[in-house]
Amino acid sequence: MDMESMPMSSTPSAPTPTSTMSSMSDMHEMHEMHDMSSMAGPSSSCEISMLWNWTTRNACFLTHSWHITSAGMFAGSLLGIIALVITLEGVRRFASEYDGFLRRKYAIDDASASFRTSLSANTTTAAAANSGSQQQDEDDGHLGSDEKGRTTTERRIGSSEKLLGGSTTRVEVRGRFRPGVVEQAVRALLHTLQVVLAYLVMLLAMSYNGYVLICIFIGAFVGFFVFQWRPVRLEEGVPESVLCHG
Repeated sequence: MDMESMPMSSTPSAPTPTSTMSSMSDMHEMHEMHDMSSMAGPSSSCEISMLWNWTTRNACFLTHSWHITSAGMFAGSLLGIIALVITLEGVRRFASEYDGFLRRKYAIDDASASFRTSLSANTTTAAAANSGSQQQDEDDGHLGSDEKGRTTTERRIGSSEKLLGGSTTRVEVRGRFRPGVVEQAVRALLHTLQVVLAYLVMLLAMSYNGYVLICIFIGAFVGFFVFQWRPVRLEEGVPESVLCHG
């Protein structure tokens, strides 16, 4: 058999000093990275739970940048959540007051127009009534002085009542109006702001953090107490039975 045709097994080359140094350096770097990861540990990441929790450290709200790393930061976040809910109640009150302002504004304008129209019609009617009373005075010339004076006075009083419409006359309004473009834009802006704030509060509540939910309740209470403390209109009379028992 030809010895030259037989395959020769390759023998492993001896490690050189350069390769040994390189492998040791790689192992050292891996060891350092492992130490750094172990020092950081899982406690530095955001702890997000879909169940009820009382997490105070490493809790994240809305974004990763809102990462609670200390007790002071957590306390400040809770105060901010209370202020957010109070702001929502304040915007709701402001929107309600703005709608009331528009109603009063258009009611006054419409009442003024109705009053001018009614006054013009009543003036024409009063002029016709005075003309008729003068004709009646001429026809009553044969009456006595006392009776004629009394009749003239009654006719003048009747003419005045027609002009004024009586003491119970009220100026009627249409009860409906259409805001202008700028006014509707302000109303839409206030509505959008309410939606944004309400969704932020909802997303915070979805963290299921007990402290956050308690602060949302506190903000709702304080906000309603401050901004909704206004006179309540009595739409109906008090029942007579309540007055008797009182």
